Amino acid sequence: MLAMKILSSVGALILALRILTLNAQEVGLPQTDVQPKPPLSVPSPTSPAPAPELIPPDVLPLSSPRPLVTPAVTSIPQLDESFKNPPIVATENARRHLQWRRLRNLTANDVAVKAALSAAEAASTDREKRQLLRRYYEIQFGKMTALAPTQEMKTFLMEKKRDQLNALPQPRVRPEPTPRVDPTP
Repeated sequence: MLAMKILSSVGALILALRILTLNAQEVGLPQTDVQPKPPLSVPSPTSPAPAPELIPPDVLPLSSPRPLVTPAVTSIPQLDESFKNPPIVATENARRHLQWRRLRNLTANDVAVKAALSAAEAASTDREKRQLLRRYYEIQFGKMTALAPTQEMKTFLMEKKRDQLNALPQPRVRPEPTPRVDPTP
């Protein structure tokens, strides 16, 4: 009985070893190929000695190594900035400016606007030119406001008109000299 148990355990052990060797062959364990080393040559006294090989040739990579290129490292604030959307205010201002340019182009060929501009350009004095430019801006912005599609655009046009009209006065150009009063009677 004891002999049966020993034989069965030895058989199981042999079976397990056979299974392990079959699995090892299936996985394809690396095989060691022994390459013959080149014979050492004795340097001649006239030629310089060859450099010693510190790394055996079977360990070196087969292809030439690629140069290491380090990618440009971006900082965290730069990454944060790249993921942000453009500010809404800037895009809104750009949209308003485009609408203003369209309206200005529509009114530029109007007869009354052209006449007011040509009259302002033909003015003989600076004061007269400023007065005629005021009239030109009143006509031009009046026509653009009539064509404006939204109340928001009309408000924008009124602000633009106010800016243009505020640039016309010249309060500090040439002040008139104050009359001199003679101190002696």
